[in-house]
Amino acid sequence: MRISYDAKITLSRAGDDGLLRFDAALDLLQDCEQFGADAIWEYTDWQAEHNISMFLVYRQIRLTRLPEYGTDVQMVTYPYLCDRIFGKRYCLMTNDKNETLVESWVSGAYVELTTGAAVRVPIEITRSVELHEAPEPPFEGRKVVFPADADFKTLKSGLVRYRDTDKNGHMNNARYLEYALTGETFTAARVEYKQPAKRGDTYEVLQSGNFAKLAGTDGTEYARIEFRA
Repeated sequence: MRISYDAKITLSRAGDDGLLRFDAALDLLQDCEQFGADAIWEYTDWQAEHNISMFLVYRQIRLTRLPEYGTDVQMVTYPYLCDRIFGKRYCLMTNDKNETLVESWVSGAYVELTTGAAVRVPIEITRSVELHEAPEPPFEGRKVVFPADADFKTLKSGLVRYRDTDKNGHMNNARYLEYALTGETFTAARVEYKQPAKRGDTYEVLQSGNFAKLAGTDGTEYARIEFRA
């Protein structure tokens, strides 16, 4: 099922350069992705009945350009894979001239919320999901593999706050990428989510070249990130 979502680049979404902030772009994309998932009634009813949620394990972003303040944008999303273990979804942001602005590919696993255990979706539920073909993502593979000679330096540290979290009590998936930004320009990025950071956790952002990671002060890896110039 294809779902679309219209928005305008307002003051709360624009930066001091007059363009849509990247973190605000991520929020628009993931809102559309959630609207798309919620519209699959058989799927969402089964999740609610069995206390199941989908936890993202991976996201890729292709950034063509960020729109200016006042621009009308449209997000379109649809699933392109749904098996018993994983689901994958594509989301596209365009402007009022139908020009591509930002694209996103996400992959998630099904998890029982009480135990945190991975679960398999019944085959009849997967068959209820209408799939569409998605463009090829910018990176191959799901794993972010650091170079053997990577030399990570700490850029900053922070505390996971209430505003960072989602309804599952974890840091929202968009914040990992937002907090890894250094101000350098890029055309693509990918995030491999390793372990969810929770409210009250302290994290560090470490960088080595085009690679970054968010990690706890105890060494726990929360996410691995790769940027492409």
